[in-house]
Amino acid sequence: MVKKYTNVLITNSKDYYKRYIFDYNKKGLLELKKDIEKKYNFKLKEFTDDFINFPKFINDGKFSQINFSDYSEYFRHVKIYNNLTGYYINMNKDGTLSLNKNNGNIWDITLYNDEITLFSNSYYLSIKDDNDQVNGSKLMRIGNFIKYKDKYTIIFGKKILSIQTNDGIKFKNCKIGEYEKFKFIDCLIEF
Repeated sequence: MVKKYTNVLITNSKDYYKRYIFDYNKKGLLELKKDIEKKYNFKLKEFTDDFINFPKFINDGKFSQINFSDYSEYFRHVKIYNNLTGYYINMNKDGTLSLNKNNGNIWDITLYNDEITLFSNSYYLSIKDDNDQVNGSKLMRIGNFIKYKDKYTIIFGKKILSIQTNDGIKFKNCKIGEYEKFKFIDCLIEF
């Protein structure tokens, strides 16, 4: 079934997941595709020229069938929480973000070196190019992070993700304080 789609890779190997993150560039993904085809003894459709930008995706169904039952330092299912405000950050189904005191939705995140992607409800966390507003993007957006003991600061360009009850969720040029540090609370997902 999956072989009929373009720009697709399939595996259940943690080594291939790591390579996908570490070698996320045209050359690396093309080599990964060849290795997967060889290992599983089948041929996938050729990638399109713009495959690196995820030009095609399905809006319904499960995000993935990756088994996260074993903790991975690179792939995590988390809720994003700020201790100071007591709010979770949620990605809404329309690509907007909101705060919730009681519960957070689950984010699929990737972490490598100081780079991060955050995905929830079919959107990646992103910053609007013309202002400090946080939004969802259908295309993968890669940010950076700084890790403290059990908290993370999320950075896109030179802007830092900040959450304040009177100002909402924004990217700001500011010093890092407790409003800019988030806990990633790991969650188990059942498929």
